[in-house]
Amino acid sequence: MELGIEFGNIQVVNSVHTEADVNNEKDRRRQEKGKPPRDPDAQVVTRKKADGGKEELEIRYRGYKTHVSVNARTGIVTSLKPTVGDVADNKQFPDLKAHDLALGLPVDTYAGDKAYDELDVHLMIEQAGLHSAITLKENRLEKKDANKERWIELVNSAKYQEGKKQRYRVEQPFGIAKAWHGFGRCRYLGLLRYGIQSYLTFLVHNVKRIIKLLTGITSGL
Repeated sequence: MELGIEFGNIQVVNSVHTEADVNNEKDRRRQEKGKPPRDPDAQVVTRKKADGGKEELEIRYRGYKTHVSVNARTGIVTSLKPTVGDVADNKQFPDLKAHDLALGLPVDTYAGDKAYDELDVHLMIEQAGLHSAITLKENRLEKKDANKERWIELVNSAKYQEGKKQRYRVEQPFGIAKAWHGFGRCRYLGLLRYGIQSYLTFLVHNVKRIIKLLTGITSGL
């Protein structure tokens, strides 16, 4: 900010999974022999992934997650929190928001996918004087009580629509981290060491973005 980078008013939150450095079959045989798991901190993650058609495949593995807040205008990761792989995304939102606000970012809207669609999250955003662009679950708009009007008003608001259009921006650092910096798999064992990998990976991403924003030069590294 001191160098002249202008941050935008929309922050997008999401998480990215990283597989533990564990061979599941070998680890199973290891535990059958009475030995501890290769990576005790790594938790089983179950994810849905499209197989190219209409069906989704269920994928299970041991791993971790990094929860981030990304400034939609700059693409810079402003807040980050590494956790084990089975932690709910919405529970990490308070820490991300608090860190963003402590940085003095000009945020007025938070966007995110349905994993953050919890009443506590919406209230937290409103109580901070901000706007919610968290994607609503279908049942929010299908309710037949008075609360339905609140959600209809939200999805029709200009801030919600603006934030929804920018939600894809959070996926870009994830793609770069996995394609160019090996973030699809852990380099080390344990949550603490995964945290080091996570911070260093997104530090590098941010440095590349800062160079691009200040000079117009895209790093090939």
